[in-house]
Amino acid sequence: MIRRAVFTLVAACMLATGGAVLVVALSFAAYQALKIYLHLDPAAAAAALAGSMAVVLIVAGLMMARRASPPRAAEVSPLDRALAAVKERPIMAAAAAVAAGVIAVRNPAVVATIVASLLGTPRNPPGR
Repeated sequence: MIRRAVFTLVAACMLATGGAVLVVALSFAAYQALKIYLHLDPAAAAAALAGSMAVVLIVAGLMMARRASPPRAAEVSPLDRALAAVKERPIMAAAAAVAAGVIAVRNPAVVATIVASLLGTPRNPPGR
C-alpha cells in the first residue's frame, strides 16, 4: 500500500517536471520565432512572449475560476424552511406551538418583542 502511494507520488512529480520542461521549451521556441521571423530585437521578443504568456495564464485562471465556483442555489425563505421543518417533524412542531402558547399566556411582552424583531419595527424607538 505504501509502495503504491510512493509510485503515485513519483509519477505525479514526473508529470509536473515534464510539464515544466515542456513550457520552457515552448517558450524558448516562441522567443526564437518572434526574434527571427518578426525581426524583433531580444528585448521586444521577450516582452511579446511575456505578454502572450500572461494572456494565456489569465484565460486559464478565468476558466478554472468559472469551473470551480459552485452553482448558486435558489434562495429559500425562512417561511419555507419553517414549513419544511413542520412537514418533517409534526410532533416537534406541535410541541413548539404549545410552548409558544404557554409563553404567550404567561408573558405577552416577550411575544410582542419577538414579533417586533421579526417584523423589523423597534418596540421602543430611541429618543423617547
